[in-house]
Amino acid sequence: MTACEPETFDNFGIISGTVIDMDSGKPLDHVLITLTPTGKNSYSGMDGQFEFPEVEAGQYTVQAQKTGYSSDRKNNVNVVGGSTVTVSLVMRKTE
Repeated sequence: MTACEPETFDNFGIISGTVIDMDSGKPLDHVLITLTPTGKNSYSGMDGQFEFPEVEAGQYTVQAQKTGYSSDRKNNVNVVGGSTVTVSLVMRKTE
C-alpha cells in the first residue's frame, strides 16, 4: 500500500459480545456498554448481545453498566484489523 491509496477496512475490526446475569445465567438486555477510549456507547439487546462495528485496530476497555447490577469490565481488548473480538461480560444483582 502506498501513501496515495485510500485507507481500507483492514485497519478496522469488530467487538461483539454478550452480557449475562451471574446467578441465573440468562442474558441481560438494556445494559449500557461503553467502549473506552472512543467513548462510543451501545446497549445490549433482548438476547444480551451487543456489537461495535468498524473499531480501529488497537486496545480498548469494554464496560457494562445497569441499574441494580454490579458493573463488569474487560481491559486490554485487542482489536485486530479484519477480525472480530468476542467479549463476555457477567453482572450480578446488587439488590
